[in-house]
Amino acid sequence: ASNGEQALNIIQQKKIDLVITDVNMPNMDGLSLIKKIKELKLNVPVIITTAFDEVEYLKQAIELHVDKFICKPINMYNLIDNVKSMAQTIIEQREIIKKRLQLENYKKAIRLTNFVIDIDETGKILDTTESLRVYLEENLNEKFNIKNIQEIISSKIIINLMKKVLAYEVFTKEILISLKNENFTFNLTAFASMVNCDNSIKSISIILKDLTHILKEK
Repeated sequence: ASNGEQALNIIQQKKIDLVITDVNMPNMDGLSLIKKIKELKLNVPVIITTAFDEVEYLKQAIELHVDKFICKPINMYNLIDNVKSMAQTIIEQREIIKKRLQLENYKKAIRLTNFVIDIDETGKILDTTESLRVYLEENLNEKFNIKNIQEIISSKIIINLMKKVLAYEVFTKEILISLKNENFTFNLTAFASMVNCDNSIKSISIILKDLTHILKEK
């Protein structure tokens, strides 16, 4: 592109992996171009080049979260190294996004085919799949109103479950749940499903595979 406006049009119309721009350009300067890219949330990494070494330009570039800042005269080897570095970062970010999407699809598949309860470290129930609520309500003839996992699973099992899960391991066990004189047998699998930035566990997912009817048939 020969100017900032033309560059912006190209970025909006085509899938661009990396932008290398100069600060001093006709119609729209490099910093204005970067502002537009950020405003439009185009999520394109930017390398900016300039002959200006003034603090104000550097300050603006930092505020705009420019990925790389290269001063002129440009050393081609340095530029190529920076492009390679950025390319590797882009590849890694895309791989992370891909794996995150795969994980989300996997979670959706699990929730569609199994009973799932999400709890916190205290056992408080954060969420349950609709299928589990319907299943228990149909069998108990009353509304699902369980607030803590300790109401349906023994403390001994919960202690062992938490010990495994808090160590980032998977806990699995066949369990018997008794509710209103009704017995339900499940294969239980529990694991840390969400982790905070400080690596503490935000939520634990408990997957219940119903074995009740299978065992009754036997």
